[in-house]
Amino acid sequence: MRSVLFLYIDRVNISVAAPWMKQEYQFSEQMRGIIFGAFLAGYAIGLVPGGWLADRFGPLRVLTAAGTSWGALSILTGLTPGLGFASAVHP
Repeated sequence: MRSVLFLYIDRVNISVAAPWMKQEYQFSEQMRGIIFGAFLAGYAIGLVPGGWLADRFGPLRVLTAAGTSWGALSILTGLTPGLGFASAVHP
C-alpha cells in the first residue's frame, strides 16, 4: 500500500511544482500543457504493461519496482544539469 501512496504523490508533484517550474524556466501556458501532456502520456503508456506485470508477479513487487525506478530516475534527472530540456530552454 505504501508504494501506491508514493506513486500517487509522485504523480501529483508535477502539478504542485508547475508554478515554480514555469517561473524558473519561463514556460508559456502552451509549453506547460505540452509538458503535462508528455508526462501523462508516458504515465498512461506504462499502465498496460504495469497491469500485466502485476498480474504475473504480484502488485506489491511491481509497485515497489515502479516506485524505486521512478525515484532513481528522478535523482538522475537532478544530477544532469545542463543536459536535455533545461539546456534547450536556457541556451
